[in-house]
Amino acid sequence: MSYNLSNDAEQPPAPNPPGISASNLRLFKRAGTVLAVLVFVFLILWWARAVYTDLLWFDHLGYRGVFTKILILKALLFLAGALISGLTLAVNISLAFRFSRGPSTLSLPTESYRLVWALLVA
Repeated sequence: MSYNLSNDAEQPPAPNPPGISASNLRLFKRAGTVLAVLVFVFLILWWARAVYTDLLWFDHLGYRGVFTKILILKALLFLAGALISGLTLAVNISLAFRFSRGPSTLSLPTESYRLVWALLVA
């Protein structure tokens, strides 16, 4: 019995878990995506229902202008907070990449690097 010890870091590919084929995995991914979209749509409709109910109530009392100002202010505060958080995160990630020590032992593929920056920009 002989062993090839020329590259210890490379592991042999792991076998697929029993009962999960590639087609089943695609089916689970597709079902998970559909479920996530349905939950997202449900939450958006739930929020829209609450906003519409409040709009009708404020309009009935004659304070529709107050409600629209409150709603616009909440949206602007959310956008300002998201912008500040995004800028802080982008600066911290760029500083982490700039001041990290030497090359990584695990190389980051170019596609993954682009994906990280695309997610930061989005």
